[in-house]
Amino acid sequence: MLKVGLAAALLFSIWDQRATQPAAIGLGVLMLGAFVMHLKVKDPISKPLPSLAVLAMCAAIALL
Repeated sequence: MLKVGLAAALLFSIWDQRATQPAAIGLGVLMLGAFVMHLKVKDPISKPLPSLAVLAMCAAIALL
């Protein structure tokens, strides 16, 4: 539920710029956790790639 809320906040940030950085950082933290957990359970490399891609996009949004 948190992931959906943060993604909605990122969409809302199109109209209100103040929500951009907190939403991107929050979603990035969730994706970092997902990536670490995929590595921890030794999933094949294809499993954590989507979370790593979303993490990279959130980092770019938060830093720009």
